[in-house]
Amino acid sequence: MPESDYYIWNILDDEAERKMQNKLVYLITFSIIFFLSIIGISNAYSSINNNLRNRRREFAMLKSMGITKNDLGKMLRLEGIYYSIYPFIISIPLFLIFLAFVVKINKTYTFKDLIIFLDYRIIIGYVIVIFMSIYLAYYFGIKKVERDEIVDVLKDESL
Repeated sequence: MPESDYYIWNILDDEAERKMQNKLVYLITFSIIFFLSIIGISNAYSSINNNLRNRRREFAMLKSMGITKNDLGKMLRLEGIYYSIYPFIISIPLFLIFLAFVVKINKTYTFKDLIIFLDYRIIIGYVIVIFMSIYLAYYFGIKKVERDEIVDVLKDESL
């Protein structure tokens, strides 16, 4: 029989190639998500610091009216908790809508099939990183606000 009439393949080679392709797709996806996360976290940190810096006059007026450092810190911590939870309130429904869209277009998978493959450890890790980054941004911002002198901030016309 001539070679053109048959095809020989190795199941183990096919399986190894499929595993390698899956690892490559996972690596590319993880890299994109990692870098987008770094950009998002640095953007959140920058926004929080700019927000607190722009509100220096407001904090100075609150201090002059008698708010204590503890009360100011508590107010800003509650604000930080709100800004920590807010991204998840928006992103989780959008993610679920996106998954439903993928399931509708690709009839091969069901919604349950895609949810099963989510690695919850990585998701929990990202949640912790986001909470910690926002908490640290507010922590350092609170320290800067506490160091400001009331008279100097209220006198400063550049704010």
